[in-house]
Amino acid sequence: MPCQDREAYRLVDNADGGEAAIGIVCDGAGSALYSDLGAEIVSTTLRSTAAAFLSQYGSSAISAVDLREWIVDIREQVGRHATAQDAETRDYACTLLFILACDEHTICGQIGDGAIIVKDQSDLHVPIWPDNGEYANQTFFITHDDSEARLHVAKIGPITDFVVFSDGLQRIALDDAGKRAHPAFINPLIATVRASDALETTQAELERFLQSQRINARTDDDKSIVIACRIQ
Repeated sequence: MPCQDREAYRLVDNADGGEAAIGIVCDGAGSALYSDLGAEIVSTTLRSTAAAFLSQYGSSAISAVDLREWIVDIREQVGRHATAQDAETRDYACTLLFILACDEHTICGQIGDGAIIVKDQSDLHVPIWPDNGEYANQTFFITHDDSEARLHVAKIGPITDFVVFSDGLQRIALDDAGKRAHPAFINPLIATVRASDALETTQAELERFLQSQRINARTDDDKSIVIACRIQ
């Protein structure tokens, strides 16, 4: 089967001043016929929507109501695409993780599983814990009729780094019992990116790492990750 994850990243001017980093990861449902396409539509549409809003109004103007309206608009766009292809919206089911990292604050949003880990001057944090539902292997998708109500939002202060990943890395990167990130997994990833002077080489090294026997022995799912570091 094709990889059903999609990721997106963009650095944009923030009308409030400075720049904003947008990071997005979508994980298509394995049971949905066109989930890889759904993940593509959702990730690229949200990136464009967020970039346009930040450039015109600034990050301080973003409210929880705005974010939920974005979700409704994206779900409707997926629905129109499904209708044009004589399919159902649920055929494009995917989870959604996004982060808008600005100079003065950071906005995180999530529907379903996977995780966002942020680092500030002192430590790693998980602003929103993965939403896996009540039963094993259950999660929630942006294509659900009430997906805007399933959107979890966290607004926090400025950060130095973020790591966003699909649920293929969830058991490796998170300590579920302690509700925290595993520093031994996350910190070396951040350090590698910070030390890189050739990002294409670093990306290839990361890909080899994610495909290694060491990682695949602990997960058989798609694995996608977006890492960003603020240069002081």
